[in-house]
Parts: sequence; structure tokens; C-alpha cells
Amino acid sequence: KPLTWRPTGHSYWTWKGLDPAKGKSARVHYVASGPEDGEPLVLVHGFGASHFHWRYNIPELSKTCRVYAVDLLGFGLSDKPLIEYTGEMWGRQLNDFMREIVMPGAPTKAALAGNSLGGFAALAAAAADPSLSRGVALLNAAGKFRAPEDESPEGFVDKVEEPIERWASAIRENVVALAQRAVLYGSFQLTRQPQRIKQVLEQVYPVDKSFVDDALVESIRAPADDPNAAEVFYRIVSRNAVNPAKTLDDLLEELCADTDVLLLWGEQDPWIRPAAADRIQALRPSASRVSLEAGHCPHDETPGPVNAALADWMLSLKK
Repeated sequence: KPLTWRPTGHSYWTWKGLDPAKGKSARVHYVASGPEDGEPLVLVHGFGASHFHWRYNIPELSKTCRVYAVDLLGFGLSDKPLIEYTGEMWGRQLNDFMREIVMPGAPTKAALAGNSLGGFAALAAAAADPSLSRGVALLNAAGKFRAPEDESPEGFVDKVEEPIERWASAIRENVVALAQRAVLYGSFQLTRQPQRIKQVLEQVYPVDKSFVDDALVESIRAPADDPNAAEVFYRIVSRNAVNPAKTLDDLLEELCADTDVLLLWGEQDPWIRPAAADRIQALRPSASRVSLEAGHCPHDETPGPVNAALADWMLSLKK
């Protein structure tokens, strides 16, 4: 029986690490299920989603594991402060969550599983502090790869511009930023409509569109009513889509050699192609891979095979 959408949420944790220097904190929503002495598994949703996107996974996986599904800051039922949103920030959120909520009393370090943007955030968390996590499962993980060196313009020299050139450049950047903001705000108002949400989801559920139901649509629409939602949408997209602080290459290089990596990949994903998984495997040859007949959200479109693969992986981490 899947998790039901609950607008008031389940459990909340106050994250005091948002900006300790300024005394800023944030309320983070999460679900916890399963035996309290079970091995911990932390599930991390993708862009625009929430804990509810793991609705078919939490009940099954919690039979044998202590499962946590957390809403990243800016999404779901967690707070949406007007801050800079980066993979590093979400990684800190996840690590502090594991340190304060997951690890006390846990029999082992945690395992992380993330879809899309959540995969990137999980990878950032594991790379930043290997003492908290022992494995990362990436389900059609998002993130940019490092550009090949030969893509730089031939003969490029990083020079200091003259004052007039710097001024003109700043004007151009401001105009572009204003235009980008207008476009993204307009896009947000369009994409928050239930019918549009359903259309977009059906694009990335190419194998079984029946999983795109009213409950899933509402779980994405409702958080968009937050007064800060449009500005947060703009900040996340403008900051992370074009020039993220770190690439997947960076995070995989920083990841501890002992951290196990599992790729659960929907091979019919129209957004993040299987070639991305191929490249991750090339960068991390020890990673194992399970190919799934699904799109961008295999955990929700084909929950049975994903649950089985994650359960087997959790067992393998004991060895």
C-alpha cells in the first residue's frame, strides 16, 4: 500500500546549519519508517518533487530497513528560504540530517539513494563526509560533467578588461539576468498548473503513464503555493543549470574509495540518457549497474524492480 499524500506532513527537524554565523535555521520535513534498529537508508527526491515521490518504496523497504525520506530545502514541505541553492548546501543539509536524526542509535552508517537532483545531492553529501554514509545509489542522477579541455576557444587568454568594457559587460549580464528571471517566473506560473504538471510527468514516465495520478500531481502542485516558491524556482534553475559549483566528475573524484556506488537507471529516460550512466561508470569503474525499463523516475514508474534492487544492495553492504 503506497504512502498517502499528507499536506500537513509527517515529521519535522530544525536544521540549524543553514547559516550558523547569522543564526539562520530552517524547518525540514521528513518521513521515518521501519524498525528503529534497522540499517538506515535515506531517500532523496528529485527536482520539483518531495518525499512523496518514494510513496511505493517506503512501505516495502521499511520492512527490513530504517527508511528516511527527506524533503530537500526549497522543495516539498520543507522551508523555502531566499538563499543560494547549491549541491554543496543540500549535501550539508543531508549530512547534518544524518548526523542528528539518522545516526544516533543506528547500527551502521547510512546508505543514500537519490533520484535526479537528489542523486547529485546524495553524491555531494557522501563526498563531503564519508564517516556518515557507506554507499550511494544513483537513480538517473542529474548533474553536469566536466567539459573537455579542448572545448575552450583556441588561444583564449583570461585578461583584465578596461573599465568601459567591464561596465558594458555588467550591463549585458544584468539585461540577460532580468530576461532570464522573467522567463523563469513565467515558466514557473505555467508549470505549476495541474494539467501542465501531468503533461511533463507523462513525458518522463514513457513506460507506464498510469503512475501519473492525481495524488502525485497534487504533491508537486501544493508546495508551489508557498509565497517564496517562484523565487526559489528561479534561484535553483539559474544557479545550477548553467554553471554549477561542482561537476559529477568532481564529486566522483572526491568520493571515498570505500563508498559503494550503485546505478539504477531508467533506460528510457528522455532527459538524462543512458550515456550519462555510461560516463559515471567510466569515472567510477567499481560502480555496479541495474538497467530498468523505465523513464526518468524508475522508483515510481517501476517500483517493484527498484525495491528489489535496493533491498539486495542493502544486503550486499553488510558483507
